[in-house]
Amino acid sequence: MNSQEKTVTTVDELIAATKDKAAHHVVLRGGLTNAPSIRLAPGQSLRGDGDAAAITFAAGTDGLQLSSDNRLHNIRLDATVNKRAIFNDTSVESLGRIELRSVTTTGCVQILARDKVRGMSTSTASTSSPPTPAARKNARTVTASMSSTAPSRCGTCSRTPA
Repeated sequence: MNSQEKTVTTVDELIAATKDKAAHHVVLRGGLTNAPSIRLAPGQSLRGDGDAAAITFAAGTDGLQLSSDNRLHNIRLDATVNKRAIFNDTSVESLGRIELRSVTTTGCVQILARDKVRGMSTSTASTSSPPTPAARKNARTVTASMSSTAPSRCGTCSRTPA
């Protein structure tokens, strides 16, 4: 299967692109409003094209769900402050490599290693030490370089995972 890039400018195009197994790279041009919760398929990336690239999710809904081996670049994601702007699917076997670069959010960012996902190691722009050999063996890596306008505690994300 060849890697395919799909450019989207509407909510309907974004939904269709994220459900298209051939669309490995989704590019957002402009801003979208009132979007439902969106899930990136394994191996998909979503990047913004330009400073106006943003998704505002419908009030009261969570935002972008990551599965495995996802990349998110140069985009703004706005959810209600007590909802998740970015979160992961904990039912997948592995997170693979999750990469977040130049992402700005309103709402929570929640990446959990529970249910089927175990042994995650994280790396952020401010972390300089590599993961331990034991962590590297079972690594599910999250690379993040982002900012958030969310308060330090929000209702959904401040709960202790089960």
